[in-house]
Amino acid sequence: MGCHWVGFDVGKACHWVCVLDDAGKVLLHRRVDATQEQIEDVLDEIEQLATTRDRRVAIDLRGDVATMLEACLLARGESVYHLPGVAVNRYRDAYAGAEQKSDARDSWLIADQLRLRWRSLRPVTATEEYLAELKVLASYRRDLVQEQTRKVLRLRALLVELCPGLEAELNLKRNSPFVALSKVASPAAVRRLGQKRLARWLKDRGVYRAEKVASSFVSAAKSPS
Repeated sequence: MGCHWVGFDVGKACHWVCVLDDAGKVLLHRRVDATQEQIEDVLDEIEQLATTRDRRVAIDLRGDVATMLEACLLARGESVYHLPGVAVNRYRDAYAGAEQKSDARDSWLIADQLRLRWRSLRPVTATEEYLAELKVLASYRRDLVQEQTRKVLRLRALLVELCPGLEAELNLKRNSPFVALSKVASPAAVRRLGQKRLARWLKDRGVYRAEKVASSFVSAAKSPS
């Protein structure tokens, strides 16, 4: 069975991944949120494309925003190579229609350049101790994410009982609603404090767009429960 060539264009909020077969046919090409859960999901998807371990992966960045992706790849024992961004920019000119940068297009370019010249690329390696540490950190982070999800679900269940309008209004993926809830945890408390004082209290604690957060709390508190 032939080799699969995987290219990741690394981004801050999301990555793009492209998987090619030996003939350059696209097997997978999609966006991946830069979270451990999403990265693990796409790596599972890549593994399901074939049972072979004859697979190589290239990334265009190392460290910083690529740390989680790099850790997940190395922890799985993938053969990882580094294709620097400057090289990606240089090779882009050789592809018709790829002159303008696009993360989606670049992931395909990275996979194709890996397919054509992987022997000249620098492998990304790690010591056994480093790999063991990565596995521990990845597992710990996964536990934290799962625990945070459970806490948010419990909080939503309580808010549905106290104030359905508030539960529907809040984006609990952000920190600002939690800060506000630490001050006003019921519709009555919101109404007593008022929008101006709540906004001022939130602003003093560095909450982004404090006025909008306060307004959403007051609107939800006034809505029928």
